[in-house]
Amino acid sequence: MNNFYKIRADVAGNWGENTIAQIAIHPPVIEYLDYEFADWLGDDLLTSFPIYIVSEKLANLLKISNLSGFELAFCEVSKAEIFHDLHPEGLELPPFFWLKIHGKAQEDDFGISQDFYLIVSEKALEILQTCNLHYADIEEVSV
Repeated sequence: MNNFYKIRADVAGNWGENTIAQIAIHPPVIEYLDYEFADWLGDDLLTSFPIYIVSEKLANLLKISNLSGFELAFCEVSKAEIFHDLHPEGLELPPFFWLKIHGKAQEDDFGISQDFYLIVSEKALEILQTCNLHYADIEEVSV
């Protein structure tokens, strides 16, 4: 039996001004994503409800993983004014990709629970944990 895990990823920002979203429905449907960073502490998996993004490093691992329930897509990245205030030395961000989750929680390797949390299989978690997840909360999901 496969174990599954709930991940509460770090929130490093929010939707940027170029994001196109249908907000009249819940959860909102994002058609174009501009992730605007307020800060970045180094995690390779980030969120801002209802989306997830991954660093290029993690995206490359996922591309060759044969895991189910997700696709990778383009993600525009921008920096909020506070980002520049927090990093006057000019912190460079790596490229990020939109992690579009379409799998069924506790069946596919990536899914979204009824209460809108990211649920991943043990196989997916093993890959995620090869990258930085220092600020993510991870707990096993009880069946």
